[in-house]
Amino acid sequence: MGSAMPMAGATPAAACTPGVTPYNLLRWEKDIEERNRPLTDEELDMMFPLKGYKILDPPASYVPIRTPARKLLATPTPLGTPLYQFPEENCGQRFDVPKEVPGGLPFMKPEDYQYFGALLNEDEEEELSPDEQKEQKIMKLLLKVKNGTLPQRKTALRQLTDKARESGAGPLFN
Repeated sequence: MGSAMPMAGATPAAACTPGVTPYNLLRWEKDIEERNRPLTDEELDMMFPLKGYKILDPPASYVPIRTPARKLLATPTPLGTPLYQFPEENCGQRFDVPKEVPGGLPFMKPEDYQYFGALLNEDEEEELSPDEQKEQKIMKLLLKVKNGTLPQRKTALRQLTDKARESGAGPLFN
């Protein structure tokens, strides 16, 4: 039967169990060492059936570990491998999303770029045709209605409703 507790000496016990008294720590280590002791031939015979198994002789070059210091170094631990570190992930970093939206517009979510991506082009408004200027203005107002603060939403919606007749349905719904 296995034990849910780690072997004694696998990791520094003081680092894993803060606040444990030395007496309880010694008792715990003694209990773990008793559970993880090598099994005798009699105990193995009781565990396994008599038929179907063959006892093999150990290889001639096998030398069991007898010194406690070598036992401690025999099993590598996570604390014993200081050269490996988990790679750090910068979860807040987005490569294709600009930090700020120009022109005093509200923050644009990544899913909004397919609709409002044209607003990020820093073309001069004077260079655009009147229809394109009208579309830009309507897109800015729609973005403010969608992602803006409450006052921005109210004023943008009011401007959209007031100027809906003069701008027409085409630029508004395209």
